[in-house]
Amino acid sequence: MEESEVAVPAVTRSEPAADCGCLAGDVPGSGQSGRRFLFLQMPQSDFPKRLRKRLVECGHEVYKVTFFGVDILLWLQPGSFNFCGGLNKWSNWFNALLNKIEPTDIMLTGDRRPLHQIAIQLAKLRGIRIYVFEEGYLRPHFITMELNGVNGQSELPRTADKILAMAEGLPPVIPSPNLPPDIPHQVWGAIKFHAGSLAMLPVFYRYRSHRPQTPYREALGLVPRYLTRNKRKQRDKEALEKFLSDGRKYFFIPLQLPADMQLRCYSRFLSLREIISIFLASFKSGAPEDVSLVVKNHPFDWLIKP
Repeated sequence: MEESEVAVPAVTRSEPAADCGCLAGDVPGSGQSGRRFLFLQMPQSDFPKRLRKRLVECGHEVYKVTFFGVDILLWLQPGSFNFCGGLNKWSNWFNALLNKIEPTDIMLTGDRRPLHQIAIQLAKLRGIRIYVFEEGYLRPHFITMELNGVNGQSELPRTADKILAMAEGLPPVIPSPNLPPDIPHQVWGAIKFHAGSLAMLPVFYRYRSHRPQTPYREALGLVPRYLTRNKRKQRDKEALEKFLSDGRKYFFIPLQLPADMQLRCYSRFLSLREIISIFLASFKSGAPEDVSLVVKNHPFDWLIKP
């Protein structure tokens, strides 16, 4: 089969469920039966499968493009297409796919990833709705979905007054669950991700991640941190209790991951080290003597030592 050709697999579809309105308030148009949803790169969890199940129960068709090994391991559902080409083949291949299945809606995570930027441009030319997911975007433990884009591409107002005005009349906010950090689950997920990618490398060898570092370089930083997590947790707890005991005022700087698109696409800073250097210099030259500076690195950051 040529790179630009797309074979359409069988798709599981059911009649609309009795509670089809379950998604009507979440996905505009999902209350209309017979829509075709196309998933691209999605959150690396069972969330896409659960979402597919709900959409199919509401009478919709769901397709998925798989780009690398872990996509297959996490999906294992009918209606999937393997894209085995490189970025230079993606535009023609994706156009052929759109011609074949004619989706009404596209869902994805990460609207600034190179593959997704091309897909969004092509979808907009056809009037296809685009939904973008983000994890922990506005609230911890929640996956946020926005129409057309997130972060710098978000269509949310840029002022607090306009956001509050939009919020009037909305239902009460769902309380955030009190979930402890699930580091073992995250590590196991990373293991599955890299194991699946390695196992399917002969098939998806042209795939290039949007992340600047290789999985092996990440593992060299994350594995030692995971193995020493209990020791570091106790040390950090003692240091925090000692720091808070004197009631000093402080400025707090939470750091992002080096590969995060917020930093790479929407920040004037080139790196986390530059951010830290600028803040330290500014704090040293202008902060009162009775104020401290607290810097917290991301739990999965493998570049900045804690």
